[in-house]
Amino acid sequence: MGWGCFTCAAVAVGVALTLWPVTTFTWALLAAGGLFVVYRLRRSMPAKGERPWSSITRAAPPDGLLQVPVQAIEKILAGPVRAERQRQQRITGLIVTPILVLVGLAVLALGIHLGRTVFLLQSTGARAHGTVLFCELKRTLRGSSYYPVVQFATPNGSAVQFRDRMGSDPPPYLEGTPVEVLYFPDSPQTTAMIDHGLLNWLVPGALGVGGLGLTIIVLAVRLWVPRSLPGG
Repeated sequence: MGWGCFTCAAVAVGVALTLWPVTTFTWALLAAGGLFVVYRLRRSMPAKGERPWSSITRAAPPDGLLQVPVQAIEKILAGPVRAERQRQQRITGLIVTPILVLVGLAVLALGIHLGRTVFLLQSTGARAHGTVLFCELKRTLRGSSYYPVVQFATPNGSAVQFRDRMGSDPPPYLEGTPVEVLYFPDSPQTTAMIDHGLLNWLVPGALGVGGLGLTIIVLAVRLWVPRSLPGG
């Protein structure tokens, strides 16, 4: 097989030299290829007293290899290898589990905080009619989105402008579109948001469900899986 591949390569090189111009780089590649072929041929030459092409079996097998008894994989896994693997898994679990639980609880707490804010805005916050001035393009690592910039007036006649928290691509609103605004009267500039109806709960709901789900899954895996494994 090796000599067949070598013959095919030689024919391909000959055709290439016939069809395309030969440059200095061509001769350099041919020289490198020739040196490699000579090197491989010398490696394949038999030592004194050996049969031809027997160099691949020249190395002696490891001592005692044939005397090692054949064992079932279950028996091997039940020994020190499995014990060491279980020990490493326990150490990893003791480190990773608290971190994932804290992350899940933090995400859940953030979802609850945002949900409480939305609830207070809808129940006790003030409402006003606003107008979309334009949609501001904001670029992030995930791409780019257009966020509506809205202006509205408070009961005392003050004009307030804010950028809504929800953006999309293409722009969600056209210039001059009337919108309903929710805000807290004591801090309209930092709390104002467009009333999106049920979509107001999209972010708090996703964070709450995601954080709670992550916490439950991590605790369930930590408490249930070790007991369900044989010998765990």
